[in-house]
Amino acid sequence: MHILPWNVDSVVTLKGSFRTSPDFQKGEELIQDLLVSMLDKGTALRSKLAVAEALEDRGASIRFQSAGIRIRFEIKCLKPDLGDVVQLLIEQLNQPLFNVDEFELLKGRLQASVERMRSDTSSLSSSMLSRHVYHADHPARALPLEELERSLENMELAALSSLHERQFGASDFECALVGDIAGVNLDALFTQLCSGWSSQDNDDAIFKVLPLPQKRETRHVEVADRLNLDVRMGHGVDLLKTHPDYLPLFISIFALGGNFSSHLMSTIRDRDGLTYGIRSSLSGVSKDYPGMWSTSVTLSQENLERGVGATLSEIEHFLGSGIDQSELDEKKSTLTGAYQVQLSSTSGVASTLLSNAENGHISERIDTYPDEVLEITLEQVNRAMARHLDASSLTIVSAGTKEA
Repeated sequence: MHILPWNVDSVVTLKGSFRTSPDFQKGEELIQDLLVSMLDKGTALRSKLAVAEALEDRGASIRFQSAGIRIRFEIKCLKPDLGDVVQLLIEQLNQPLFNVDEFELLKGRLQASVERMRSDTSSLSSSMLSRHVYHADHPARALPLEELERSLENMELAALSSLHERQFGASDFECALVGDIAGVNLDALFTQLCSGWSSQDNDDAIFKVLPLPQKRETRHVEVADRLNLDVRMGHGVDLLKTHPDYLPLFISIFALGGNFSSHLMSTIRDRDGLTYGIRSSLSGVSKDYPGMWSTSVTLSQENLERGVGATLSEIEHFLGSGIDQSELDEKKSTLTGAYQVQLSSTSGVASTLLSNAENGHISERIDTYPDEVLEITLEQVNRAMARHLDASSLTIVSAGTKEA
């Protein structure tokens, strides 16, 4: 348990997570998503209404999130109620009700959401790009809509209870407690959190990105009556968050397209007027699996070809010239400032502590991270860029209505 006292009277935030091993090639992530959505719909000991009343009476909240190979939870409550709320959390995690009516309702909502995705150009372009970047067993690889619909249509409640029995447990369990913790029996709290759990035999799978293509590949998803097209271009980045190149590479991509003063915003948006929105990011990277470098831009039908060409040209120029010291200093200042803002609430602090734990960092990194950023050198940034980014190997996906 990672603990940080915080000067907020009688309020505590607890965030935690544990590892699961859904088979992504078989669509088990979808089963896990629905299972997590069922956790607040009642337990074997309390109805959905009784759970809601128990939290409302205490002014408390419990939330759950399915996140690839991890399931996360969050508690916010008053200090005197922490023990009772943790007990309810354990009950929800270990003894969910699996009510068939709730299952059918949630399944119907998810089916409606999948149907709406058919006209969502952003989701469609991102989804297709993921299938050209990630191996089939990677947590960030999106299933085609047809497979999603088929999986949902055939899914039964028994699949959720089976996954729960196989996957839920204290495997790689991490938690962070922030707030007014004076007088809290931390040993007893941790024992309570782990009560009733058994470590599941979750596989330490190796997740992969696909090899970079030898040349650029272009794909299009035709969507009727969508004259503004969403374009995604990217390729896999075969490193983990624990790699020494991760932070320098993150900074370089932030300089390329991470905020309003980035290269892509300054040129494609402000100078050329080709789009209202463009960004570049490093996403999907954790201590367990590699991720992707991607650039997203929204373009009108008439500006599609010119906008893609201008974006590629700016990316090539950026990768060829790198960044200079003044720009690096400015980006480091922006990132460290944003980090301090993130730590302005108990929720932000707990999220940071939990993220550090999940990614194999020590608790003290919450204090040392700004120094890590400031110590990154220009040589490290430009070297990481040259090692891991290749404009000639981008897959370019557009979604929308192309001119006939």
